[in-house]
Amino acid sequence: MNNTAYVEKISSLFGRIVANSLQTQVPDEIVDIDLTFQQFHALIFASQHQLCSIGDLASGLAITHPAAVKLVDRLQRKQLVDKSEDSQDRRVSCVRLTELGSQVVESVQAKRTETIARALGNMTIEEQTGLIEGLEKLLAASLETENLIESTCLRCGVGHTQTCVINRAHLALTGSGMEKT
Repeated sequence: MNNTAYVEKISSLFGRIVANSLQTQVPDEIVDIDLTFQQFHALIFASQHQLCSIGDLASGLAITHPAAVKLVDRLQRKQLVDKSEDSQDRRVSCVRLTELGSQVVESVQAKRTETIARALGNMTIEEQTGLIEGLEKLLAASLETENLIESTCLRCGVGHTQTCVINRAHLALTGSGMEKT
C-alpha cells in the first residue's frame, strides 16, 4: 500500500473513532439525549462564545442561517440551549448553553481528553512530538485555499491562539491571521 492510500485510510479510521466517541462518551445520566456530530459542534461553539447569535453560529459552523435555526430549535427541544432576543436588536436571536448543555460539553470533552491522554501515555515523548508535528504538517499542507481554511477553522472564540495551525496557514496564505471570533 502506498503512503497516500495508507494516510487516507488511517485518517478515515481516526475520524470514525472521533465520530463514534460522541455516541459512546455521553454520560450515563444523560444517555437518552441523542446528539448528531453537528449538534455537538454547535454546543461546543456556543460554549466557546458564551452568548452568540444564530447568525454567528451559522457562520462558525459554515452552515446556512435556516439550517442554524433548525439546529438551535432541535437543541432547544433537548433542553441543551436557550434562545433569547438580543437586548440591542430584537430581530436577532441569541443562543446560550443551558446547565445541561454545559454538562454534556464538559463531560464529552473530558472523556475525549482522557481517551487521548491514555493513548498518548503509550507513546514516548519523541513519538508524541513526532505525531503532533506530522499532523500539523499534514493539516497545513492540506489547507490550500482561503475557503478551505475558513471552513476548517473551529472558531475557537475565547480559546483562540495565534499559534493555531489554522491561523498560521491563514497567515501564510493571506498575510494576516484569523480573527478571534
